[in-house]
Amino acid sequence: MFELHPRLKQDLLPIKKMEISTAYLLPDSDNPWVVLVPEVVDVKELHELTREQQALLMEEINHVSHVLKDLFKPDKLNIGALGNMVPQLHIHIICRFEDDRAWPNAIWGTPVGEDEAKIAEYKAKIKVRL
Repeated sequence: MFELHPRLKQDLLPIKKMEISTAYLLPDSDNPWVVLVPEVVDVKELHELTREQQALLMEEINHVSHVLKDLFKPDKLNIGALGNMVPQLHIHIICRFEDDRAWPNAIWGTPVGEDEAKIAEYKAKIKVRL
């Protein structure tokens, strides 16, 4: 049975269950940031998914990317699956702006914006579009 990694459960806000993944919001009021977690047991890497699962996941990544691009007009979308801290497969889709706190460097490990009203607004806007 699939179970969300405790660190992801602690750090993320659920948005919506999709076909293979659940979409979560990483609460950062500066950069809209969605994390897709494929609900497949014991998968750490993309290549461990079946071809069908990979295709579904790519469709979801594309859909979320279009939604974020349309809603927030980022200068760049960063998409990554690192897994160095949490081994469970999860895909980050991050809106990046030329004036954000880390541009043009990696945003991982930088302090997140903590405006709770803005975070709730991001979550609501994304949920409606997914």
